[in-house]
Amino acid sequence: MIRLSSRLRALLLSLAFALAPLPAAPAPAHAQTADVNAEARVYFERGNRLFEQAGRARGRRQRQLLEQALEAYVATLRIVRSRNALFNAAIVLEQLERPNEAFAYYTEYLAIPGLTEQERRDGEQRIGALRERVAVVALTSTPEGAQVFVDRLDLAPRGRTPLELALPPGRHVVFFRAPHHADRRLELEAVRGERVEAEATLEAEPVEVVFELAGELGEAPTLTLDGEPIEPGRRELAPGTYVARLATADGRAREERFVLEPGDEARTVRLEAPSLTTATLLVRSVRPVDVIVDAAPVGSGTTVRVEVPPGARRVEVRSEGWAPYTRLVTVEAGQTATLDVELGERREGRRLGAWPHVMLGLTAAAAASWAGVGVRALRLNDDFREQCPDAPDCQDRFDAVERHNLAADLLLGATGALAITTLILYLRNDRLGDAPGEGRLELSFGPGGGQVGWRGAF
Repeated sequence: MIRLSSRLRALLLSLAFALAPLPAAPAPAHAQTADVNAEARVYFERGNRLFEQAGRARGRRQRQLLEQALEAYVATLRIVRSRNALFNAAIVLEQLERPNEAFAYYTEYLAIPGLTEQERRDGEQRIGALRERVAVVALTSTPEGAQVFVDRLDLAPRGRTPLELALPPGRHVVFFRAPHHADRRLELEAVRGERVEAEATLEAEPVEVVFELAGELGEAPTLTLDGEPIEPGRRELAPGTYVARLATADGRAREERFVLEPGDEARTVRLEAPSLTTATLLVRSVRPVDVIVDAAPVGSGTTVRVEVPPGARRVEVRSEGWAPYTRLVTVEAGQTATLDVELGERREGRRLGAWPHVMLGLTAAAAASWAGVGVRALRLNDDFREQCPDAPDCQDRFDAVERHNLAADLLLGATGALAITTLILYLRNDRLGDAPGEGRLELSFGPGGGQVGWRGAF
């Protein structure tokens, strides 16, 4: 069924435009858009009238009217890709016994976003009925979006992959073309009433890379690319991920990982030999991170390389929204220590605010009270031993010693409980991540014993 515009609707629209007040100064862009839409509507309405006349005609006259209607719809589509014009043009092509072209118009129609369920159902029914009359080829490519040419490259492309086409039955040559990739040519046999699938993988054009060596190289340095020895200089490489490695005769080494994308401009990979007096720390992560070495920020990004003094270095890796990563790394002079970091998800939970600090204060107060009571209990105990049992008030002194001993024991237990609770609270906050401006309790253990420290501010 052809989609015709209602004459009554056109009359009402004309009346509405006639009665509407004219704008004082219409914008040129809006006026131009209105003119374009008006021109497209003229062609579309003409196509509808011609198609309606063709329905009442017969023979050669009917075919002439159908061809004229098709010309009007195509003129509409040159101005705007209207879904109604696409659908009507496809119907006309069916009646003109041009099913391959009708299939192409229905395919474009069904790819339009925003179709109603009824419109999509109509299009699918129409194209489904055509499949028995045409030879369909389904074309895909890697990468997607390649232009498709059929039989000749000097003709206009038929579309972009993934794509379904209706072709005349028989042998065809299909060309695939994508930016920064070599053209691909496939031969296939189109069979009426069948759907033939074909997939093409396009080879990306190589990227020019220049390898340079620098630094204290010594004698006979070795340069490898993905483990294969190469010479410094210019090379052409296919897009992908590579690892270049420089190694000196005395055991120093440096690696550089780089990624080449199709269409990349020529680039230089410069490998500098590690210094004989310093060490190199390389931190790699799949997401951008901030790297801190020995409490000093040294860089940000997915790959951070920094020269550090040889020895044990405390490395912290942080990224907003992820749990922090801390590790002690030992680096040697002239060597590169590589740290591949995979941050864990930050644990969800409500932070405890000032409670850990309050508990720390209570623990300190309890410890001071215990110390005071304990010293008093020791003095009373010494007096009791020196003066009793000769003194007449021994029983009173004994009771005082017992009371102070009991108080000291209770305060010691309370201090221990408060200390354990405080430690648990700080560890819980630490696992949830530090909030800006908050302090942090740190524990470290080594051959010389343990150490408790505070980092940050209250």
